[in-house]
Amino acid sequence: MAFIISFSNEKGGVGKTTNTINVAYGLQMRGYRVIAIDADPLAHLRKWHEKNNGEKLDVRIMDRESFSNDIKRVANEKTIIVIDGPPGLDKIKIQMLKVSDVIIVPVFCCPYDVWLSENVISAIREKQELTEGKPKSAFLVNRVKKGTNLARDIDVEIANSKFPVLTARISDSVAFPTSIAKGDTIFCTGESAAGSEMNTVIEEIIARFIPGDYLNVKN
Repeated sequence: MAFIISFSNEKGGVGKTTNTINVAYGLQMRGYRVIAIDADPLAHLRKWHEKNNGEKLDVRIMDRESFSNDIKRVANEKTIIVIDGPPGLDKIKIQMLKVSDVIIVPVFCCPYDVWLSENVISAIREKQELTEGKPKSAFLVNRVKKGTNLARDIDVEIANSKFPVLTARISDSVAFPTSIAKGDTIFCTGESAAGSEMNTVIEEIIARFIPGDYLNVKN
């Protein structure tokens, strides 16, 4: 069976697509078989895929209400599936929560992003109560501005939410949006600091969530 990692937040513009692309590509670099799925009708992942002529990742489009049936076509493969989820809590999002093994909730480094994640966190917790703690989940803090009090403030709000959080964080580097706009990934830009941050995120996701038997699976 596939192992499914979803990037999900009710709020748009928090880094779901950027992190879907970079995590999927980083896992692929490490020897995992990866499929990236665009479940967002806004089609940001699809447009990025077209920008690089489909050369970076295997991207599938599943942004319709038939999502739960569409995902079954690839879910029987020994593959890591990384899903770029839609904003809001529509039917696609609810179906995505049901099939995911891990849900990463990206938030910007500001307290109100945690507040605005309350509905998706509640939906995750309701699912976990019915399925013995599955899917596993965590916040991913994006766009950290060094030298400000925002990181401290968001730590307080995350602690109050009692929702897990990745230790690794991503800074507010222009390299991330710039690389995506070019149809590229952070690993192909020569920005070693930003690439190192993303590698740290990926290594934590692997260590905390991904079973070892998904690595180096032959086609």
